Amino acid sequence: MPITKSAIKKARQDEVRRLRNKTIKVSFRSKIKAAREAVQAGDLKSAENEMQAAYSALDKAAKKGVIHQNAASRKKSRLAQLIALGAPVKEKKVTKKPKAKTTKKAA
Repeated sequence: MPITKSAIKKARQDEVRRLRNKTIKVSFRSKIKAAREAVQAGDLKSAENEMQAAYSALDKAAKKGVIHQNAASRKKSRLAQLIALGAPVKEKKVTKKPKAKTTKKAA
């Protein structure tokens, strides 16, 4: 628990910001989900409308600093791919391969 006045105020501010960010995140996630469901249902016209709403929500979240601009761009790109193909795109996790150890031989 915070003890000093400044720490108490900071904790109070953090809670307000957390709740504000949470509503923004829930908003864009639900819009992305609606677009994905429209694609699954085969309704591409509705999916494009949902995509525009999701784009707007993602841009607002990035502008407010809730998510990074590159994260918003990545989500928008994947959503566009999904709608362009009309089928779900499997997301693959990018993992870094460990660097091979090289040994130098003495000459």
